[in-house]
Amino acid sequence: MVVAKAQRGFGIIEVLISLLVISVALFGTAKLQALIIGATHNSAQRSMIALQAASLAAAMRANDPYWAATPATAVATLGSGNTTTLNSTLAGQTANCASAACTPVQMAGYDLQNWLTGLQTLLPGSGANVSCAAATSVNPVTCTIEVDWNEKTISANATTSGSSAATAQKYQLLVMP
Repeated sequence: MVVAKAQRGFGIIEVLISLLVISVALFGTAKLQALIIGATHNSAQRSMIALQAASLAAAMRANDPYWAATPATAVATLGSGNTTTLNSTLAGQTANCASAACTPVQMAGYDLQNWLTGLQTLLPGSGANVSCAAATSVNPVTCTIEVDWNEKTISANATTSGSSAATAQKYQLLVMP
């Protein structure tokens, strides 16, 4: 009769293999969590940009007397280094329309300056361009609100490794005031 030897515990090899499996699982979970946090930040940033553009579109629609008669022109540009350029009609508008009644031109200048300042506060280093095309016999005045920014991306696999990089992004909104 053969008596089987009773096992008293785990061998060192078994313990090391189980630790290796657990370590790989934990590293994979950490990588996934980093990707999720990055994606959440990027989607929040994109949502804020869309809201900013929509707020300017609402201001444009509210000031129909100015925007519906706007000639084809580059209305406003926000470049790198916080350089803001408004067209000659709007550049001279310094009225504070929050505390006093304004003309449609003053209101347009006030709205654009506040919007550009808010955008730069929200996304330092971003760029923006607002341009309008004149009305034709077929189409009304159309304005394009364009926001440019750099977005951090995190690599998800070995073929795109290099930890993180900045990718240029662009958001455009077409408005018919």
